[in-house]
Amino acid sequence: MLNEGVYRSPKWLRKFMDFEVSTGDDIKGKKSKRSIRIDKENKEKELLKKWDKRWYNINEEEFKEFFREEYKVDTLRYHSGYISNSDLIKIKDRYRGNFELWEKFDKWKLDKVKKEQEQNRIKKELNDLYDYLIKDFSSNQYEDKYRTERENGDVCFIYKFENGDNFKMCDNKITYKDSIYTVGLIFRNKFISLCNEII
Repeated sequence: MLNEGVYRSPKWLRKFMDFEVSTGDDIKGKKSKRSIRIDKENKEKELLKKWDKRWYNINEEEFKEFFREEYKVDTLRYHSGYISNSDLIKIKDRYRGNFELWEKFDKWKLDKVKKEQEQNRIKKELNDLYDYLIKDFSSNQYEDKYRTERENGDVCFIYKFENGDNFKMCDNKITYKDSIYTVGLIFRNKFISLCNEII
């Protein structure tokens, strides 16, 4: 017995239909609506896969610090001001697919590295200045090299190096050449101890 579908439709029409059904493409080169929808879904899946890959490679502690600093309102509203490990799942669900989060995270990390480099540079400058002060006074121990005076209620220590440069310390402010440093407790105590020793 003959198959009625094969008998009625010409061979070229069957090839045409087989191509469109199996590939989802129009034989004339135009994409079908179905093919466009499938492409869109595949792109979305690829983007989510890319987002998920980034999520699973994060340092959790670093990400928590970033989220607390950059998303303060969300941290207070949804997490009571503190991000726990269980909150990371909620954050992932809320921001999944949002690549703006990763852009902000990358910028935050870059800024953090720059800030650390700047702090290390300042630390090195202060340590070098400390060593230079010791070296200069050790080789030229004269009373006229330093003096103390009051400024705004603070006692300031002023030292003149052999090359003519001035060092001045008032409370937590250190002035050397054109640089002014506002130092923390550790450097403040370190320099005050040295100034007292020189005096």
